[in-house]
Amino acid sequence: MSTRELSPTPTKEIVYQKAREVFGSTQKAYSWMNTPNQFFEGMRPVDFIEYGGEQQLTLTMDELARIEQGIF
Repeated sequence: MSTRELSPTPTKEIVYQKAREVFGSTQKAYSWMNTPNQFFEGMRPVDFIEYGGEQQLTLTMDELARIEQGIF
């Protein structure tokens, strides 16, 4: 049986840092985080992670990874 390392749950700070990396600036990351998004059930990503839990943080990181890879 193989063991698989689990990734630690991202924190809000890690999500914000990833957004800055993906969008290339704090201003662009702020704009994305504060714009309603269908992926987040019409919520702004900032609200989605603020009022959610670990799952919302992980889903936000997944969406940022898709954007970074050009999958939208």
